[in-house]
Amino acid sequence: MIKKRPALCVILLFLSAFFSYSLEVINGNIRLVLHENLGRFSVYYLEDPVNRKYTSYFLDQDVRTSVTSIVVDNKIFRLGESGSFKETAEETSNGARFLWESRQLEITEEFTFASSSGSGKSDCIVITLTLKNVSSNPVKSGVRYLFDTYLGESHNHHFKTNLTENMIHEIVIEKKNMVAYWISQDIKKENTGLQVITGISGVTAPDRIVFANWKRLNDTPWTYFSSDTRDFSSRPYSINDSAVCHYYDPVIVESGKSRKIILMMGKMNEQGYKDTDSVLEDTYSTLLTSADGDLPDKLKSDIMVLNNLLELIKKKIASGELITDKDISIMEQIIEEIKIHAENYQNE
Repeated sequence: MIKKRPALCVILLFLSAFFSYSLEVINGNIRLVLHENLGRFSVYYLEDPVNRKYTSYFLDQDVRTSVTSIVVDNKIFRLGESGSFKETAEETSNGARFLWESRQLEITEEFTFASSSGSGKSDCIVITLTLKNVSSNPVKSGVRYLFDTYLGESHNHHFKTNLTENMIHEIVIEKKNMVAYWISQDIKKENTGLQVITGISGVTAPDRIVFANWKRLNDTPWTYFSSDTRDFSSRPYSINDSAVCHYYDPVIVESGKSRKIILMMGKMNEQGYKDTDSVLEDTYSTLLTSADGDLPDKLKSDIMVLNNLLELIKKKIASGELITDKDISIMEQIIEEIKIHAENYQNE
């Protein structure tokens, strides 16, 4: 992969990185980094626990190459770069979040650690992007995620899906033909790869996924017109340099209402990811298991569980989302378990 930039751009990137800060959270095998003042995030997987070596799922030499863009009434904003939005980042009880605020929208990007297989050890991230219309008028908004992948570039095996073994040219996948997942893999290392889920229960299916050269995608503010005759190079500045765009087309969001987009990504697992509801249920179950040890440790565990429950309720109220019977069942299970723990505390 070759990426060249004018000297002025390099200087500006250096300065922006110098004045940015990072919020880092580690859970299980996943390391999550939110780059404050840049509006970017990085996801790493612990491939070598003995030597504590992590594999980055996106290019991290310049974290700005992966970016989330939104369109608001035909105006395009790259989150982290627009002065129209005030940005904050914070750690949560089971992950972290970005918050962007403007006169029209309140945007929350929530990152939740999870286990794709139910093992209890985090190996993936659930990303929930919520756009709430805080203005008095309807807003038409859409979302574009640009992911600068790199794991397959060294051996020209850029991407695969459940339907395609190896992509060597630009490809567009429409919603009507949506794949279950796509993978960016280092085939020289067994099971080293990023898997992004696009077709299971609880995940928001993109309206379109575009696999193309990074520079061409990055230089296009929004809609990219692909060609299946192009490979992943844009000579002379961007050679064998692939990337992926998820498009969630603009829709009307009424005043006081919200639009929610849910993604799931993590360690490559071609045997299949569980749906997001099951993954989050497993997360609660893991938290509900009290650790052996002194009373303060058990209390700390229960407090963390209650914080998670409050976060869930707050999130659903803020988004205007209906609380389902399944949600209530999970909440009741948590409360009943805490009650049992409370009775045990009285006897200790």
